[in-house]
Amino acid sequence: MQQVEGDPVTPTVVDRFLSLFAKIHWRTGDTLSGLIVLTGTQLALSPSGFAAVNVVLVAVWLGLAFATIVRHSRAAENTATRAAA
Repeated sequence: MQQVEGDPVTPTVVDRFLSLFAKIHWRTGDTLSGLIVLTGTQLALSPSGFAAVNVVLVAVWLGLAFATIVRHSRAAENTATRAAA
């Protein structure tokens, strides 16, 4: 990472932030996974029921990824149009 003159953020601070950011996301995923298992056991889901829940979650995940790609493409087009004008 290149340091800009007068920039008070050091690479160590950035590394610590990214490490914390990753840990929060891992722990959030672990918590959600645990809640899904807890809910599934409370509802007495069978293994095929858990599989169906996983399929739904994957579909939602892919939908969010696709929506992000579309939104990014539109933003990039708008930026390119403004830059050309």
